Amino acid sequence: MTNQPVECPHCERDLAQRFLIFAPAHLKQCRGCGLVYTSPRAESEQISRFFASHYILNAARLERELGSYRAESLRREAALLQRLKPSGRILDIGCAGGAFLDHLPAGVWEKHGVEPSSLAGEEASRRGVRVYRGLLSEAQIPRGVEFDAITCLDTLCLSMTPQADLQRMRELLRPDGVLLIDLPGYHYRLVRNLGPICWLINRRWTNFDHRSPHLFIFSAASLGKMLARAGMRIEQILPESAPARGSAALRALNRAWFSLGSALNRLSRGHLSVAPKVIYVCRRAN
Repeated sequence: MTNQPVECPHCERDLAQRFLIFAPAHLKQCRGCGLVYTSPRAESEQISRFFASHYILNAARLERELGSYRAESLRREAALLQRLKPSGRILDIGCAGGAFLDHLPAGVWEKHGVEPSSLAGEEASRRGVRVYRGLLSEAQIPRGVEFDAITCLDTLCLSMTPQADLQRMRELLRPDGVLLIDLPGYHYRLVRNLGPICWLINRRWTNFDHRSPHLFIFSAASLGKMLARAGMRIEQILPESAPARGSAALRALNRAWFSLGSALNRLSRGHLSVAPKVIYVCRRAN
């Protein structure tokens, strides 16, 4: 862990203030754009090695955490993409073992993925995905290759360089292409992982550990600012469910909360979101 402060990737300055008086000290908020992020944090080389070798330790975790637990969400997100773009060339950033891309019909989609984990990348390759190894900033995508769709599902909050990554996504996206970004819901993430509800469920005040690989907590406003700087815009915001972990009762509660979040999203016309996850449908601004 370095003791050096981390600059806001959007403002490119250290405008950090403590985020909420009762939150852990390593959670900071930029006074310029409102982005919440961890500082200090591990060196970039350590983080890169973690995702390459330790984030996905074995095939069981790959199938469970990044496959079966998320199956319902992945099916919905694939169906959403099919409505927006029925065919073309797709790039899934953080494709893991290719579970999401498996939900897209073969033959009409040319499937590409970026993945730092060797184990996961090999599994995705076996499923017919052309895999570019490493993080997005390291991926050797051939010059001139563009994509009709790019998906970034639950991975932007793990990136060390989200502003640069969004700029790279814009460069790779065709003018009429679509970008889907899946992220934890801002309000749900705070309430579930900090304070009384966290204590009732986990018997601790906070789940925001400084060792967590989650480096950013995005709100719709902070993400919108970063997208605008990258030359993109949010077209639609949709609720999504959390992974289906735990007992049958917990999974039923998860589905009920998702239904509630979906209803509130519709009634408020997208202005009120309490869903565990949020899907941002984005396009190039020009």
